[in-house]
Amino acid sequence: MKKSLIFLGCLALLMAGCNKFEAVEAPEEGLTVESPGHLTVNISVNKVDDTRTSKIAWMGGDKIYVVFDHFFAENINVRPSPAYYMTLTFDGDTWLSEFSDPALETYLLNQTSGKLAAVYCSADLPEFDYRYTTPLVQPTIRVKKVRFIGFHLSASEVDYSVENGTLTASLPMAVNSKDVYFSIPGMNGNKERYSFKCEHFAYDRFLDFHCHADAVEIDPPKATMAPSTYGCTIEAAQIGDSNEFYFCGYLSPDVSGVETQYVIQITDNMETPDDDSDDVIYTLTKTAKLYGREAIKLPPLSSPKWTTSNVNGTRGTVNGHEWVMMGDGKKWATMNMGATSETDPGYYLDWWTVGVYCVLDNDHWSGWTQQTYHEWEALYTSTNHTITKKYKTVNGQQVFAGVELVVKEGVCKGNRLFLPAAGYEEVIDGSPTIIDPTRGYYWTSWYSIGDEGDFALEILLDPANDNPFGLARTEDRSIYIPVSSNTHLLSRLIVKE
Repeated sequence: MKKSLIFLGCLALLMAGCNKFEAVEAPEEGLTVESPGHLTVNISVNKVDDTRTSKIAWMGGDKIYVVFDHFFAENINVRPSPAYYMTLTFDGDTWLSEFSDPALETYLLNQTSGKLAAVYCSADLPEFDYRYTTPLVQPTIRVKKVRFIGFHLSASEVDYSVENGTLTASLPMAVNSKDVYFSIPGMNGNKERYSFKCEHFAYDRFLDFHCHADAVEIDPPKATMAPSTYGCTIEAAQIGDSNEFYFCGYLSPDVSGVETQYVIQITDNMETPDDDSDDVIYTLTKTAKLYGREAIKLPPLSSPKWTTSNVNGTRGTVNGHEWVMMGDGKKWATMNMGATSETDPGYYLDWWTVGVYCVLDNDHWSGWTQQTYHEWEALYTSTNHTITKKYKTVNGQQVFAGVELVVKEGVCKGNRLFLPAAGYEEVIDGSPTIIDPTRGYYWTSWYSIGDEGDFALEILLDPANDNPFGLARTEDRSIYIPVSSNTHLLSRLIVKE
């Protein structure tokens, strides 16, 4: 390689608090080392003046691939081997140039001007070969590897000149107009663990450098990009040695500039790529208007803004709370509201407060809801559940502790719930008191307003019955229980769907 005089327009990737990338001042020009009989390369690498373009800061080892004219073959029907191109490699201060074949350097030394094209791929090292297909009349330097991840910049139909043995050009490197970059901070493990999927995005493929040829002339070289299949899997790339990973997606033109709901999925293969049974899928749904050339910072995967599920959709989280799918097909919270474990009864709440948590408290219980009586009934009457009464020892005595339900068969086989029995709380003379602690009382969403007051249905866990589930009743055998701010029961929610 030879040192080359480069004016470098360095671009920094700015993710924090911003969804755009901005330019950084150019460093001092590098040194020029001239070798007799060799071409001196004087190329500046610049950013296109577009507030929406994006580029990672140049780092040591970055490479830009450059092709010239129609690959300098006098007869385009001849298939030169190898393909002719120049590689620019950044060494942390300036760029080094290297030709794939000495014939390219000789060719350029004998030119005065022409056209070139260039491409940068942050996460891959492409290999090239030369193709000429008669029906398409397009001489092409083809990329052997067509699936590229990470960040891409390209420039096409760029003027160059050669004078006194010096090649001069300016590369206006620009991001593809439909590329969108998603970054996630605080990632764990190797980037190979993670992949991105959204129905409106494909991965961006650098296909080839080509020239359009006809019987009269050959058009200047272009770097051609194209999307893969929309909704496909997009692999993660890494920003240096940081724990911030990013995904490059090619936005579908059908939704460009249109307010659209984007359902973004990040899959963590848990470092077992050949076994998807332990995969965790993170899902984030946002409505936005995208055009392309955006850089979007997504929340860390630890944020409750992501919902999670396993690969078969039988376990996961919503807003930071874990759920499990049972044999009734519903996604039940694995713990009571306010509980820190499955045996913890959690909050004792009046009926109205439970509703407020579900409807208004978006920071904690958004996405969850109370069950109707029929949804409770489907849980405890399902023939696909084994229902077991559980006991604990208190002062040497066996005391009813709650009910365990386990799914017998099907995709949810083995999934389980435990509902603790811890009575209910009644505020008497201003003091909360636990009543009937050896049974369990849970709210349903069913509520009625009558002439004599407000009433609701309760689910009762009673060890005296073979099936411990049932409806709580008043002394007059009414199944609707009077509701007041002084009566506090337990709550177990389901995912709102």
